[in-house]
Amino acid sequence: MLLRAFGLFLIGALAVWIGWTAFSYDQHWQPTPQILGGSGFEGNPQLPAGEIREQLDRARARVSDINERGRWFILGGDICSWLSFACTAAVTLVAGWFGHSAAAPGRAPDTAGLPPRTARTIGLLAGLAAVLTAGGSIASERGHTQYDRAKQAQASINVSVKAIGDAKTAEEARAALDDLKLKIEQL
Repeated sequence: MLLRAFGLFLIGALAVWIGWTAFSYDQHWQPTPQILGGSGFEGNPQLPAGEIREQLDRARARVSDINERGRWFILGGDICSWLSFACTAAVTLVAGWFGHSAAAPGRAPDTAGLPPRTARTIGLLAGLAAVLTAGGSIASERGHTQYDRAKQAQASINVSVKAIGDAKTAEEARAALDDLKLKIEQL
């Protein structure tokens, strides 16, 4: 009876956890790191401003893509965690409903075990919970890695954007723009 109550408590806790997370999920997602805008070097015939803007737009899009991938990994990790918790609650409920109660005083306990179908169900749910736990951890870790990668890309790209803005000549601006292109390709 205690296992049944505990299993139902776990199901309720899961519902509260999912509801609370869904309600506040916008705070859970990392915002896209911002790339510096504008440029002090406004372009000239050798290096038109349109070419500079095009590379800045590519950089912004790439950083946004990396950050977005991190968001989806985090969401996948959360879903795996919820499903793992649900499997654990289900194991508790199955054991509570189909498990054997303690023997009455003066009687030998029933050691026949669970029926094979129930034992297989518990084994399947326990295995699934373990796999989901591992998958959720991996997805969350990859999500945080993507967030870190987006932040590093932002810092690196902003250095190049500042160099373009500080350029006094078209050659300096071209060198900084080429550096920016290289950084974008390496993301």
